[in-house]
Amino acid sequence: MLNQNDGRVRRLGYMHARSDGKVDFKTMSEPCSTKVLTELNEIITVVFELQPVIFAFQIVERNHAALHSTLQDQQVELETYQYASFEKLHDALVDTARQVTNFLASVSSFLDQTDALIKRIWGEKSLEAAAWKRKTHDLYDLRFSYRFLYQLRHFAQHTALPLTDIAVKGKRSSAEKPMAFDITVPITRDALLNETFKWKPEVRSEIEGQPDSFLLLPLIDEHMDSVGRLCLEVIDLQSPRLLECVRYMEAVNRTLQAPQGALPVLVVGNPPSLDQATKLEFIPMAELNRVIRVYNERKTSSAELG
Repeated sequence: MLNQNDGRVRRLGYMHARSDGKVDFKTMSEPCSTKVLTELNEIITVVFELQPVIFAFQIVERNHAALHSTLQDQQVELETYQYASFEKLHDALVDTARQVTNFLASVSSFLDQTDALIKRIWGEKSLEAAAWKRKTHDLYDLRFSYRFLYQLRHFAQHTALPLTDIAVKGKRSSAEKPMAFDITVPITRDALLNETFKWKPEVRSEIEGQPDSFLLLPLIDEHMDSVGRLCLEVIDLQSPRLLECVRYMEAVNRTLQAPQGALPVLVVGNPPSLDQATKLEFIPMAELNRVIRVYNERKTSSAELG
């Protein structure tokens, strides 16, 4: 939130980094009234409320990407050298287990943090809390990946992920062609069931129905989609406020005649020029753009996957 109660004068302005490395500044001559500052604070509050959700979601998203990148790097190395030592495969297994653990932990953090944030900001009996609870329950009921990976996180905390190997298959299209490799990550069914961990009865039954080893990555990919849908649910409920914020910030930029990419600021104090300002308070334009970008990406992804 922007400070407006310290009795200091504030003027709208902007700063803009030019391609030559210099920064342009501009400030309005008239100070902002208390009414304008109050209105600005009320409108941009939605950005600060949604920012922690976006932050937690992007941690999940980047851990998911890192897992795929690890496996892709291993595949490239195999296809480049047409050979992988046991030491290399062991390293690949360690890296994969690390990335899976990071992903599961970040999903758990996203769920817990978002649930707590919704209850703290909008209340336990709010529309937002009811919609969040309904969406998480729907995904839990609909998807084995959600049920299984939600509990696999707890399983891994008490024992270890039963990833015993990286499954590598190679074949040639002809004798003259180099070998093409396919890398998968199987998880061992019986190792999940033979530990003392108490799976929920329905999940245990579903694990028992799996093959001796089954692929983990497709389940993780679907779980990533579930997290994306939950993130979209939270943002979507605030879309009217977001639209109001976007329109307000467009009006601010028109008033400032700010160039594309400029960052609007409040210039604190009463200097004759922006260069002599004692303090700048950044209006969260960059943060708003990030929220909108993630929102649009999630809507597109959900529409494509159905």
